[in-house]
Amino acid sequence: MKTEIIMSVYNNIDSVRKSLQSLYHQTDTNFSLCLADDGSSDDIESLLEVFQEYSGGLQIRHVKQKDKGFRKAKILNKAINSSKAYWIIFVDSDCVFHPKFVEDHREMAKRNNYDDIITGPRVLLRDTLTKNIQFNKINLEYLYNPWRLLALSLSKKVAKPEQAIRYPKWLANRLKKPWPYGSNMSISKGHLLSVNGFDENFEGWGGEDIDLVNRLHRSGCEYQSLLGRCVQYHLEHPVREPNNSSGLTKSSLGDSCYASNGIDKL
Repeated sequence: MKTEIIMSVYNNIDSVRKSLQSLYHQTDTNFSLCLADDGSSDDIESLLEVFQEYSGGLQIRHVKQKDKGFRKAKILNKAINSSKAYWIIFVDSDCVFHPKFVEDHREMAKRNNYDDIITGPRVLLRDTLTKNIQFNKINLEYLYNPWRLLALSLSKKVAKPEQAIRYPKWLANRLKKPWPYGSNMSISKGHLLSVNGFDENFEGWGGEDIDLVNRLHRSGCEYQSLLGRCVQYHLEHPVREPNNSSGLTKSSLGDSCYASNGIDKL
């Protein structure tokens, strides 16, 4: 099944570099990559050229719009609309990914007949560990030992390390499952088009992913996840306060599954 990772990007080139590096080491390489760029001023294109040279033939495309403020929903819709893939994995460029990240998403999607939302956990790397990763003081492989992360959490260098433990499936099925969120979520393009993609009325940080999940759920999609599968590691950065709470309330509590300002306007 043709799969594409759509990675939302806005500057922060040190984190983008590490995100791309972690995708280079995936156990399942049967995917393409689209960078959905919300108007970066950093030299993302030069970074992509270098990555493309060493990526072993990975197909990469770069969809970009002018910087007119935070318009993530709009650039993601452009990426979805132009994608040739059947299955789309959404990620953010402030995360790095376990080597089995793509394999897990594709395996869980297949197991659920490509009909559900697939999501996974996110381990939070604090400032010191983030900088050590970004500036090559430690390798990405350092993160892939969950027992090491548990030890680091004792000194508050990591949060939620237990979510990276690859529990046996019989146990993982009995543990609390992560709720879908925009930086770690996969779904078929067909389902995305059926709800008209992201609601572009969401401008400014926050809410567009929750709104999409709610509309997909109302349309009949369930969500599937297991702790220790589809694991990503979030690189810490300054927190931006949500400013879409009112828009979220209006959109997500309504009855419609179809975004009034979505893909069909492209």
